[in-house]
Amino acid sequence: MNNRKVHSILFLSVLVDTIGFGLMLPLLPFYALKFGASTSTVTLLFSVYSLLQFICGPLWGKMSDRFGRRPTLLFSLIGSSLAFLWLSQANTLWMLFGARILEGIMAASFLLAMVYMSDITTKETRTKGMAIVGAAFGLGLCLGPAISSFLVGSDPQNPNLMLPPLFATGMSLLAFTIAFLGLPETIKTQARTVEKPRRFDLTRLVEILNTPSTGLLLLLLFLMTLVGLGTLAILALWSNEKLGWGPKEIGYVYIFWGLMSVIVQTKFVEPLAKRFGEANSVFGGLIVVGFGVFLIPFSTNLPLVVGAVSLTGSGFFLCRPLLNSLLSQSAGAKQQGEVLGLAESVSTLGRIIGPLGAGFLFGSLGSDWPFWSGTIIMAVASIFGWQVATASNLSSAVNKQRERKMRKLFDLLDHNKNGVIESIDFEEGFQAIAGIRGWTLGSPDYSIVHSFWIGLEKKMQSLMDTNGDGIITIDEWLEYMTSRLDHDFADSFTKLIDSNEDGEDSLNKLKMFYQGYKIDTNQAKAVFEQFDINRDGNISQEEISKMLDQFMYSDELEESVNLAVAS
Repeated sequence: MNNRKVHSILFLSVLVDTIGFGLMLPLLPFYALKFGASTSTVTLLFSVYSLLQFICGPLWGKMSDRFGRRPTLLFSLIGSSLAFLWLSQANTLWMLFGARILEGIMAASFLLAMVYMSDITTKETRTKGMAIVGAAFGLGLCLGPAISSFLVGSDPQNPNLMLPPLFATGMSLLAFTIAFLGLPETIKTQARTVEKPRRFDLTRLVEILNTPSTGLLLLLLFLMTLVGLGTLAILALWSNEKLGWGPKEIGYVYIFWGLMSVIVQTKFVEPLAKRFGEANSVFGGLIVVGFGVFLIPFSTNLPLVVGAVSLTGSGFFLCRPLLNSLLSQSAGAKQQGEVLGLAESVSTLGRIIGPLGAGFLFGSLGSDWPFWSGTIIMAVASIFGWQVATASNLSSAVNKQRERKMRKLFDLLDHNKNGVIESIDFEEGFQAIAGIRGWTLGSPDYSIVHSFWIGLEKKMQSLMDTNGDGIITIDEWLEYMTSRLDHDFADSFTKLIDSNEDGEDSLNKLKMFYQGYKIDTNQAKAVFEQFDINRDGNISQEEISKMLDQFMYSDELEESVNLAVAS
């Protein structure tokens, strides 16, 4: 399979289909107003799409697993073209909602393109592949409103509402043609063993939310999406009432919203995260969103509105990928899929509630109130963002401190001190410990602990050796340990002390560990007392895990396991 060709086809398919979607964004409120709909009903057009997309997303995934990626994607594109065609012929409010519901049901091209990309990319190339699909989506959101602003004509009082959905129909059919002619099937070459989805587990959900910072980050994602999508949904009604705008003018505003998506995510996210840290950048982004929303009611002409919306979009598209990254880090590698899936659900909830709330405030309290309330919500979110940036284990300062600790831990495992972690380091470390404990080749203790060490080494290689050269460099180590913050590795590392897991002679084992890894054994007793949290004269696996968590996440190098490992 020619992956470069497939990448190009997926990019074009998503781009063309998203242009069709973007065409309709500035027009939806004007369709509804044409049929005498209330403000709340207008914003419901935005929410019902997100609701149906949320409900049907998992079904599209299952269909692609069962019938293949290619036919499912093609079916989605045909469905989208029918929804746009129906919209072009809508002459009643129920037809408008019916077309919008069908559009939400069929809105799976982006999801399926991401799944398709995951099939044809490796671990090393997957980020680049996903970025290609994301860039196509952002560019489509930018080009769609731009094209729409020309198709509706120059008269804001009598816009051409039939031509844009017909054009969108053509865009979806073009995307279908591109995919039909160029995309091969991927799933036929793979085993069709699909993991069954887990049932809802409240205990598991509480466990995820109790992971450091995860609940707070999910709250920030929800609040930001609530305000961002609420602002976007009500903007056309506000500009029509305040400024007398039609679809053409609001189309210009949507152009800049899409433009910010492309520019910020491709040019600013990574440099800002590297310069200020991800958590600090999120805090700054939340402030920018709030300030942009605050400026909208004071904007009296097109340049001012575009400026305010551009600020709002810049902050929004800065925060979104960084919040996903921080959520990934806070959860650890094993929970990433669950947490990011939960994040998508939270985001969808914001996309559903945001437009409805904005419409209610617009109709009940006044046209400016969606923006005033959005400003207040973002002020509260910024306070929580400040907590993430300064007090959580994801802050820039703590990350730098943790990196120093991780370097010390790397040096500890690099038994022969040659600058890399490799199989020989585990073998030498084990032989040193075996010699101290008097284990001989063939004895039960020797076999059990040696098996554990080899298993741990293989696990670390599979997790961290990204280029497959058989060694773990300091860069690979830091990428895994400081970016993923994997709690599972912490559990594995506790076995370095209680190596045969019998729960006995813990102080002796700690001394053995010190001797084997050339640490001053005079500190062992003091450290043992720190480990023995319940003062029962023995160190349990749970106590060791707590101490190691403190090493990974606390600020002080001198305390507890920090002393044990960092010395």
